[in-house]
Amino acid sequence: MLKLTILGSAGAVADANHENTYMVLQSQGSSLLIDCAGNPMGRLQRAKVDLETLDGLLVTHHHPDHIYGIPPLLLGLWLTGRERSFTIYGSRRALQVIPRIMQLLEWQVWPNMYSITYHEIPPQEKTLLIDNDEYTLYTSPVQHLIPTVGLRIESKKTDRVLTYSSDTRPCDAVVRLAQNADILISSERRHPHPRKQRPLPRPLDALRGRADRPTRRGQEIRTHPLPRFYRRP
Repeated sequence: MLKLTILGSAGAVADANHENTYMVLQSQGSSLLIDCAGNPMGRLQRAKVDLETLDGLLVTHHHPDHIYGIPPLLLGLWLTGRERSFTIYGSRRALQVIPRIMQLLEWQVWPNMYSITYHEIPPQEKTLLIDNDEYTLYTSPVQHLIPTVGLRIESKKTDRVLTYSSDTRPCDAVVRLAQNADILISSERRHPHPRKQRPLPRPLDALRGRADRPTRRGQEIRTHPLPRFYRRP
């Protein structure tokens, strides 16, 4: 059974009760992290994810709040005896940044380190990234400060569709990713102060009034909110 668990839902600035936004997708005998923040080993254990089933990590983009959990994740897997290869999916730039961070932490001297496979996500719309017995996963570039992808996950057993916009401004790529989706997980872009809520639309705002509403049931889950002490204009 396909299951998505949100491990953290905070925006770029976490708070005392919420980690930054990341999640894990579980299928039969396999699991995939989507971004990696905070305390991944602890959150995966809390979600009852068997670490032996963790095949890899998909990085939507390399902003700090989406990748700073990678060093403790890789360290934790090493310390718990992982032997098989671990795959990291990401843009070309993300796959340049992540190994540099790990080299600064001198992971090259860890004895008997398992291998890391890097899989570049091309900057093309609706790229088929993963296709297995349980689901297909597509990526599309979305509009953010750095190369970023949104995701579309299609269950083969139930025909249900989930779209994750990742961090983005409203754009047609998200509309197409979310076409006929059952659930849209989007970034909350509203300013936390009512007086300043003008120009930070959410991805679904761009869809209002369209004949081709992107979700069958209109179900939207918002993550990545701006903190109440947000100062940027």
